[in-house]
Amino acid sequence: MNPLFSIWTQPSTTIRYIVEHKSMVYPFMLISISALANSLMAFADLGFFKNLPLSTTIVLVLFFGLLSGLVGWGITIVAYTWIGKLLGGTGTMQKMGLATGASTIPIIWTAPLGIIAVYLYGKQLFDTPSGPFGTNMSVGFFFLQTWI
Repeated sequence: MNPLFSIWTQPSTTIRYIVEHKSMVYPFMLISISALANSLMAFADLGFFKNLPLSTTIVLVLFFGLLSGLVGWGITIVAYTWIGKLLGGTGTMQKMGLATGASTIPIIWTAPLGIIAVYLYGKQLFDTPSGPFGTNMSVGFFFLQTWI
């Protein structure tokens, strides 16, 4: 079973497969890749890095995206396990880490959108919004990346 493809047609079976057959390295890699993929669009239009060159901006965006993704994953594992225990669940933090890591696979597939956006908009992507819709991206691309 290839989880990168089977998650779309058999999500429950895929997550069960990951929980039963993979080590914690696998969801760590999934979370890292999805955080990096998502960080380009997550920091778009914020204006945090407007006075920095594009290369420095991309490095900082990827670093902070990875850091926040991994910290968020840790918080998610603890919160879901704790709530599950309150509701009578029997799962462990390791199993929760494996399951929540698997849930990020669809985000990995959106990575090309961030790369295309950086290619199309360059430094402007990370500037403070100046467009009429509160974004520096074209309206069509903004809606494409929002709803995919």
